[in-house]
Amino acid sequence: IGANVNFFDMLVPDVIGKIQTQSAVYDWNTWADVLSPKQGTDILATYADQFYSGKAAAITRKLGKGTVTYIGVESKDGQFEREIVRSIYQKAGVEIDNLPKGIYVEWRDGFFVAVNYSNEAFNLTIPESSLLLIGTNPLQAGQAVVWK
Repeated sequence: IGANVNFFDMLVPDVIGKIQTQSAVYDWNTWADVLSPKQGTDILATYADQFYSGKAAAITRKLGKGTVTYIGVESKDGQFEREIVRSIYQKAGVEIDNLPKGIYVEWRDGFFVAVNYSNEAFNLTIPESSLLLIGTNPLQAGQAVVWK
């Protein structure tokens, strides 16, 4: 990954730690790998407090024709992880869907699979040339749709 995992930590439920990126601060307390980056590895985020303040929490480096990115901390709301993954996709020129919480779309073995874990119906962007195999669009709450 371009770093060593020195150790991991978790905080007691009522203690909240901070993660710092160039543009934002995020909360964590469930899981944290404390990383020691190797030469040629960029630090994406550091711990902003606790006794490991300033240590790397997320890193990235070039590997072959691509990159490897390691997120060593779980934020309280998942926004930190979403922002890092979104930036990786943007740098690669990959289009990003902005799906609401509870809506998941995956590519599996040649098929798109969407699942709605929310309480609201959601209208998916499915190309007109696609073949809908299971389910309907809009995707109803508690349902799945599969297309090719």
